[in-house]
Amino acid sequence: MSMEDQNKIDETLQDLPMELHDQVLIWLSRLQEKNSSDQVQFIKDEKDFAALVKLIACSEFAANTFLQNWDWFATQINLQNFNSPLDQERLNILFSQLDNKNITEDLYLKKIRQIRNQCLIHILWRDVVCGCDLNETLSALSKLAEYAIISAAQYASRLIESRYGFIPFEDHKMPINILAMGKLGGSELNFSSDVDLIFLYPENGISNGKDNLPADEYFSKVARKVVSLLNENLDDGFVYRVDTRLRPFGDSGSLVYSYAALENYLLKHGRAWERYAYVKARLVFPDKQTNERNTIINSIIKPFVFRKYLDYGILESLRELKSMIAKEVLRKNLFDDIKLGPGGIREIEFIVQSIQLIRGGNSPLLRQPELKNALDQAVKEHDLDYKIGQQLYLAYCFLRRFENYIQCIRDQQTHKIPHSTLDRTRVALMLGHETWDKVLGEYAEHKAFVSQQFSEIVFRGQSNNSDDSLSNDLKLMIKNNASQDEWNEIFSNHNMHQPSSFTHTLSEFFVFLKQQKIDKITYQRLEQFLPNTLSILVLNKKSHVTLERVIIILYEILRRSAYIAFLNENRAALERLIFFCEKSIYLTEMIARTPLLLDEILNPSEDDLEELSGKLSKKITSNAYEGIEKQTERISRFQRNAIFHLAIADLDGNIPIMKVSDKLTRIAEITISNALKLAYQELTIKFGEPEFLINTVRRKASFGVIAYGKLGGFELSYGSDLDLVFLHNSEGEQQVTNAKNSIGNDIFFSRLAQKLIFLLTTQTSTGVLYDIDTRLRPSGKSGLLITSINAFKSYQEKTAWTWEHQALLRSRLVAGDSEIKIAFDQIRQEVLMYSVKQESLRNDVLSMRKKMRLQLDKTDKRYFDLKNGSGGIGDIEFLVQFLVLSYAQDHPQLIIYTDNIRQLDALFLSNFISEKHKIALQEIYKTYRKEIHLLSLDGGSKMVSVKSFNTKINTVTNIWEHYFLEK
Repeated sequence: MSMEDQNKIDETLQDLPMELHDQVLIWLSRLQEKNSSDQVQFIKDEKDFAALVKLIACSEFAANTFLQNWDWFATQINLQNFNSPLDQERLNILFSQLDNKNITEDLYLKKIRQIRNQCLIHILWRDVVCGCDLNETLSALSKLAEYAIISAAQYASRLIESRYGFIPFEDHKMPINILAMGKLGGSELNFSSDVDLIFLYPENGISNGKDNLPADEYFSKVARKVVSLLNENLDDGFVYRVDTRLRPFGDSGSLVYSYAALENYLLKHGRAWERYAYVKARLVFPDKQTNERNTIINSIIKPFVFRKYLDYGILESLRELKSMIAKEVLRKNLFDDIKLGPGGIREIEFIVQSIQLIRGGNSPLLRQPELKNALDQAVKEHDLDYKIGQQLYLAYCFLRRFENYIQCIRDQQTHKIPHSTLDRTRVALMLGHETWDKVLGEYAEHKAFVSQQFSEIVFRGQSNNSDDSLSNDLKLMIKNNASQDEWNEIFSNHNMHQPSSFTHTLSEFFVFLKQQKIDKITYQRLEQFLPNTLSILVLNKKSHVTLERVIIILYEILRRSAYIAFLNENRAALERLIFFCEKSIYLTEMIARTPLLLDEILNPSEDDLEELSGKLSKKITSNAYEGIEKQTERISRFQRNAIFHLAIADLDGNIPIMKVSDKLTRIAEITISNALKLAYQELTIKFGEPEFLINTVRRKASFGVIAYGKLGGFELSYGSDLDLVFLHNSEGEQQVTNAKNSIGNDIFFSRLAQKLIFLLTTQTSTGVLYDIDTRLRPSGKSGLLITSINAFKSYQEKTAWTWEHQALLRSRLVAGDSEIKIAFDQIRQEVLMYSVKQESLRNDVLSMRKKMRLQLDKTDKRYFDLKNGSGGIGDIEFLVQFLVLSYAQDHPQLIIYTDNIRQLDALFLSNFISEKHKIALQEIYKTYRKEIHLLSLDGGSKMVSVKSFNTKINTVTNIWEHYFLEK
């Protein structure tokens, strides 16, 4: 070695810790012994030379691989191949060397090991020298393993086929399928990890060779050969250690399984810990029908892993699993294990996987094997706070890099913190820390954070009630089957309101439970749930009513006790549920019908109705040939979820009354519009689209849904029915649909209206969408269900009563074609301006109001009917309608809007009412409506205390008399 080269080495070593100098010098000496001096001196670039020295110092595996493959390494450096990631194109080139059908097994074994080691050098260089991000490293390591497994499977299949033939299957050879589990399944393989594999085949059959075999024996031979090709430790090392213990029944089970056998095992024998394992299941060696195989595998695995309900019960299993691991950590002294020890990688994986298992059944985007993607999605869906998710990923990155650097030292599968000074120095250098103490400091920070989050997420709800003496007393009473008198005594001692009624209801529920066949797990969950619930209800002002409502929900979730586990795990969720049960029978019944909504009570999403509307409409259009029941359920889910989120915000007082009504109105509009689209699609598939002929021009006939009343006036409440009228514009000649089996347009539109009503009123899994009232159509019940636009105009101008013009004032198109909207708006304006009977208007309005009070008003000395009582909502609406209709002929601005609030604004701006009256009527109207909303949520009548509303009643009455009696 020249003096120049020696100086270069000395300068490079100065940048390395002293502990690593001897490693480099010994390696250089070995390299000189093995190669001629001209080969040793080829690295002229100082950066490349320094990088080489750093890698030699840090990794004995790298140092040995360089010695064995010096010519290859020299070529890579000269071509600057390490400057870019190890990509699929490069892997294709490398592994294509093994595709030669004439390659001997000995040569194959040697070549695949050389390729593996060379690729690991490429990945290690990219990581340690180039500082690539963790995703690149883990992805490259995983992709390398996939290529090696696929190559081994192809080679093994050729060997077995040469003797036993192949098994015919769907016009080609039946393939072996290889399911990757663990870190390979998640594309997160370690530097020196084993690979967890499960071998599968589609179905039973017999090979067609001279020596034929049944499928299980045939593919067992293939699988064993794959394991041998990868696992055997030869002069060139191994390719991958293969672990097959995650297969059904573990070591005691067969090596290969058919799809049917796997499905049967998961259904009958699958355990909770296996659900965690199968979260990361992924096919790495399917056959040519990749998508089809993936679909089949997913149809078997996904239902086992992800349940349709909120599966908080999985946390109980995780605690058991964690307890087993903790015992193993203690027994094997694994506290310094960065994978299994406290605050280690496994705890981060458990946090993410528990969220996936709990909510993955209802959130498809959580069903992915990659930890980072699943973690990001959990943050997006608010299952994890953004900062917590970010910190968990930083901890994960540090721990995984730490793990990889420990393993790359000697290509050993270890997760223990090194004890030797040499190895600690190596790891510190690769992690970019000056000293080992700084490594330990960062490790301690991440470890503490992960442990804290693991405890809070996995062990939540376990200690909340340990100091609650009442809960503990109640738990003992449940276990000891306490008598009704004993229950009555404890509740009386806590000053509960009406303890005897409460006790009676509780006792009836206990009798019901005894009559049911409740499994052990459900009963254990109830033993935790009931004391927690009862201890909260003791202090509840409506304890008896609230208990009855909680029991309504319990009846529905007993058979799916994971919901009970959810409430046990989330004290805040339990308290919120009890709050909603106290305030609203409407929400109680909604949750009972759809327990999935329980997940929404803690973090109700802020619905963007327009975004949801677009997605819903797109799904209905793109799935036109899907069953109408499924499509209706899709609409129903949208409507239910949107109203549920709104009701929660409303009860929390986070949303003003006007916005509540606006949103309820918009939800109804979206629901009607999409139901109409669904009904129209179904009819046009059968009969074509309706058309008509005018002056030899063929036109498409249009249809529209007109809303009256609360929907028309943007004042919808919970549980409101919808007043609808249906119009079309078909006229002229040849009014028929444009298909071979055509029908008349009148028949088409009549069926369309009937179908729409059916979809909106049919019983779905979440109940009826809306009750529909069509009596406001021309001629009421005796009239046709659907009316032409011309007939509607004629009726409104010549026949309609004053009360029908009052109703028309609060009407508008909510679904259908723009042609109908334009025509209807024109008719509405002309009728309200020119067809109102002005000479009888005052008497007609007063007469109708008097009639309605006599028939509907339930006011008495104590209670006031908010809607129908004198001085109530009805008076405000009739007064506004009277004033608008009185002056609309000369002031069209009065009829632009259909809601009372903006009509009052218009009346004030046009000087027909005073500002004082306008403000008073608007504020009282909003107060009345807010009260009606709350009463609707609780299923009550529209009756309130006269005493509480007396001032407002008198104000409305005085204003009514001012405009009706003093003029």
